[in-house]
Amino acid sequence: MDLGTRSRSWGVDDTSWLASRKGLDTCRSVTLDMSTFTKADHYPDGFLPSGLPLAPTGEDGLYGLASGSELDGYLRGVVHVPDEVPDRAGAALQWEGVVDYRFLPVKPTTAQIAAAVHIRHENVPAAGGEGGGD
Repeated sequence: MDLGTRSRSWGVDDTSWLASRKGLDTCRSVTLDMSTFTKADHYPDGFLPSGLPLAPTGEDGLYGLASGSELDGYLRGVVHVPDEVPDRAGAALQWEGVVDYRFLPVKPTTAQIAAAVHIRHENVPAAGGEGGGD
């Protein structure tokens, strides 16, 4: 039995998207459907970065990358993704608070922003500007 200590470095979380402390103590535990994320787009460095927009994937209670007009909140902390990607992973959902749109790793659409009733989005480009469109 190996009881040695091991450590592995796999990235630093960029939380610049958090515009206030509101909501940090009320995150919900959720289970991610890993099939909604792709290595090339969402975890090229081996981890899902915090700030990814999340929404339910269906009636199974799983969450995934927000699509359509739904947005329940944002991934609160990084989630390590091993080489053998699991079907599911535990995560924290920040469902209330204030976020700075400019620093989100994946920009939500205008409809998704409107759906996130407990989150205030700051620095969102005006209609017709970069990002935030449908």
